[in-house]
Amino acid sequence: MATQIKTISILGSGWLGLPLAEHFITQDYKGHSSARSIERLPELKPIKAQDFIVDIDNLGDILPLKVVCSPS
Repeated sequence: MATQIKTISILGSGWLGLPLAEHFITQDYKGHSSARSIERLPELKPIKAQDFIVDIDNLGDILPLKVVCSPS
């Protein structure tokens, strides 16, 4: 029987999102967590989540959502 990979993505890594991502990662989830700026990405490294930037202030009128992944 194959092992199921549990994944969670959390939009926002502030006062709620960061501890929430940390909780799920300690429960063997693969985590993805966003930040609004590149300056916040170092705060996500200790929890070992895949981090990415979602710049909600510069979305404009065009979708899909502009998402920039950080280098691993």
